Amino acid sequence: MKLRTTTILFFASILTYAQQISKTEESFVDSVMNSYFKSNGPGAVILIAKNNIPVLKKSYGLANIELNVKNKPEYVFNIGSMSKQFTALCILKLVQDGKVSLQDDIKKHLTDYNSHGHKITIENILNHTSGIKNYSDKDDFFPKSVTDISKDDLRKYFENDSLFFEPNTNWSYCNSGYVLAGLIVEKVSGKSLAEFLTENIFKPCGMENTFVGNDDSVFVNSVSGYDNVQGLENTFEAKYKPAQYMSWTYSYGAGGIISTLDDLLKYNNSLLSYKIIKKELLDKAWAPYILPNGNSTNYGLGWAVGNYQGLKFVAHGGGLNGFRSYGILFPNEQLYIAVLSNTSAKTPVTYATPIAFKIAGKPLPNLKNTALDKKLMEEYKGVYSIYSPAHDFLPSERYVTINDNKLYVQLKEGDELDGKVELFNISKDFFGIKNSPQKFQFIRDKKGKIISIEVFNFPVQYGPYEINIKTDKPVPTN
Repeated sequence: MKLRTTTILFFASILTYAQQISKTEESFVDSVMNSYFKSNGPGAVILIAKNNIPVLKKSYGLANIELNVKNKPEYVFNIGSMSKQFTALCILKLVQDGKVSLQDDIKKHLTDYNSHGHKITIENILNHTSGIKNYSDKDDFFPKSVTDISKDDLRKYFENDSLFFEPNTNWSYCNSGYVLAGLIVEKVSGKSLAEFLTENIFKPCGMENTFVGNDDSVFVNSVSGYDNVQGLENTFEAKYKPAQYMSWTYSYGAGGIISTLDDLLKYNNSLLSYKIIKKELLDKAWAPYILPNGNSTNYGLGWAVGNYQGLKFVAHGGGLNGFRSYGILFPNEQLYIAVLSNTSAKTPVTYATPIAFKIAGKPLPNLKNTALDKKLMEEYKGVYSIYSPAHDFLPSERYVTINDNKLYVQLKEGDELDGKVELFNISKDFFGIKNSPQKFQFIRDKKGKIISIEVFNFPVQYGPYEINIKTDKPVPTN
């Protein structure tokens, strides 16, 4: 018996050792995270898990600035739009139980919904192809969001707005669709969305510190959220203020969950073991939806999905006042990375993505600071016309200009003109900008002439690539 115990301990130690993160990898994580988060400001916590086991859990910065309380990996954070996958899973659980179909018209369950004469399916609202406008983009959203709103009034807040496009013909990120998904869960199940989530996901997964947020409960070990005084993201020398209050009622179905690193790992382990829904449905949730024109949306049902150099991944971020979150799972490698942050000043995808792909063995290419040939820069220079629902159908253009032998890009939407941002070369016709996942791929015709730019986030993209068509317009001089 003693020999058997010794043998088990021996092999357990080998397994644990084999799953440890290397010193080089940990140093890389520290270097990235410390460049974003200072010890005297709000910060973040990070989890890296291999084969369902944590190999790194660390914290950076403060959980509360006023009390000088340091962050800890076990603290509770608002995860924002990472909540969407949970709402999607509620729908898929109902599909698995034969109570709804993804092809159901939403009016089958929300009979008086104003769909403007179109069929909008449950699948459309989950994969953002419904054409419904995003309520959180409305001009009066932030002033309204400080007061509570009923679920019925939240629905009325957006349902009479005209559609962006005919359902199933395009893609546009839409919180409104997940409000409707939550309402369908409640209508079909006869339970509140919070009750359904608790009974069908939180408890079965053993998520003891995950809840639907509300203003009537005390959530132990919850961190304080902070915004940047300047209102900008990714400002390294940010000045912080307490996050602007927003009623939890505006997050219904789209972003209202709070959780911890450990609970998110339990949840992902349960997904991989098909404890929540069966493989067939999870595979569908993790497959990119293809539009009728053949373009990939790079989005499934509650997850952004992609493949980089043969490495399949599913991912999603989240953001609400004072909080940002990001989780990425490489299912074939059983590798999961999650970052939870208590400031809106830093976008996790900019630091979590390079960490994730480095740990996965596919480090992302670096931006180059090499001088470009003047003739080549002239080929890129021009005015590019944009069509994308993300630009709200405003007349939109992107300018590519040259200044001091450097290439710059500038976005114009309606009458608003953004500042110029320098482009850095990655490879031939492929460019990026500093501290951003946004990339620019210049496209040539068969004769080698630049005809357009594909604009996308790399390597994790939400929605189809944005196409900017080169025009004959002269580049503005100012």
